[in-house]
Amino acid sequence: MKKSKKILIANGQRKSGKSTTALNLSLCLSSLGKKVLLFDTTDGNFLKRLLKSENKFNSTLNQILPLFHYYSSLDQELPELSGDYDYLIIDSEINNWTDSLERFNDELSMLIPIESEFYGLNNQEIFFQSLVSKNVKIEGILPVMVRSQSEVSTNMIKQIKGSFGNLVFDTYIVRNYYLARQSDIIEFDLKLFTEKAAFTYLNVANILIERNK
Repeated sequence: MKKSKKILIANGQRKSGKSTTALNLSLCLSSLGKKVLLFDTTDGNFLKRLLKSENKFNSTLNQILPLFHYYSSLDQELPELSGDYDYLIIDSEINNWTDSLERFNDELSMLIPIESEFYGLNNQEIFFQSLVSKNVKIEGILPVMVRSQSEVSTNMIKQIKGSFGNLVFDTYIVRNYYLARQSDIIEFDLKLFTEKAAFTYLNVANILIERNK
């Protein structure tokens, strides 16, 4: 029986692309035919508001992407994984990522989004020291919120690659108006949600699938 590929989304900063990455990577993987469980361990972010079971938006999304499923740790325990899912994507906060690490132990790898702004590496040193001390397997480091034709973003990507080398994904996530608006479910229809926003993570999803064949 196959094992689910378990990827923890974490970094050392607040509001730095973790939930956005977890959601849209999950959607892209499921759109490519992979059965995905997004497990939300955060407290009160937009994922729960957006994807709670009684939400009509969630029902519509599941009709279009039936391979995508969402669980919140605030509502229920994660179901036993019996190989039914190709990917388990875990969204975390800076104060609880070690809980998931302990739960899944050596089965887990970590994907780390880093903002491509001048403050992108602030407070990350302690986080990366913790990864080294815990011998965490790193799936990859993903530059996010990249500003097109921005010298700051260009220099930050160079700095990230200079610091982490081959651990950095060859692709990155450009700032996107629709991506930033995903939490606004009242004025945001599903077509914009998927085709204008979620698609930005398609290259990352393809890299992961190719890597984990």
